[in-house]
Amino acid sequence: MNTVPTNSRPACAVEGVKEAGKVLVSLLFLAGLGWIALRVGNETIRMLGGGIIYITAIVTAGPVTVALTAFDISNEELIILSIVFIIPYWILLGTVGGLLQEAQKGQNASRRKKYTRWTIEVLAAVMAIAFFWVTAQTLGHSDRPVRSRIINNLKQMDLAKRQLASDRDLPDYYVPTLEELSHYFQLQTNYYNEPLAPVRYVVDSITNKPYAVLYADWRFPRRSFQEGHTLTNGTIFRLP
Repeated sequence: MNTVPTNSRPACAVEGVKEAGKVLVSLLFLAGLGWIALRVGNETIRMLGGGIIYITAIVTAGPVTVALTAFDISNEELIILSIVFIIPYWILLGTVGGLLQEAQKGQNASRRKKYTRWTIEVLAAVMAIAFFWVTAQTLGHSDRPVRSRIINNLKQMDLAKRQLASDRDLPDYYVPTLEELSHYFQLQTNYYNEPLAPVRYVVDSITNKPYAVLYADWRFPRRSFQEGHTLTNGTIFRLP
């Protein structure tokens, strides 16, 4: 009967997967304690329990959840896929940890297992910290800059209307064109910072503030942990 030598690469990989499983179970156990603390503890204990759950979730998921945020999926799909890919991630982590300790062949099995587990724990912590940092750099609402740009355009138009009315002594009901207003825009051109979007600007009369309206649906994909969303056709942007 053929057997795999205990010091071979396959044996080291299998040993690493086993140790990774133990680390994963320990993390889930800690998360369980945190969940209990949230349910039965006082305010301080609940805060501690929440912190435990938060940290264990980051370490358990590692790069899985962060990598999935690169796709325009819903929060529900993000959670389901994260759970699905956590096991393969830890199998891979254990395999790498086991192979990295292959050089410790001369040591006894107990010491080698300990080193393998430490290696896996360090790898898991490094991956969690690295991807958490990447996530922190990309947080924010995906449509906020565009909304600000549209509002700034409307402010520029409103100011241009008032200047035009003052220069020509126009009646309140007069509706200027963008061409008339262009001389009052920045650099005296008909250019204003219009985003590449299905937005139509309505100048309206002198006394009424301009506004913008979408003439088609406008999709904003997921940005990190901010779920993607769609601004529907007919959405109106007004000055405050």
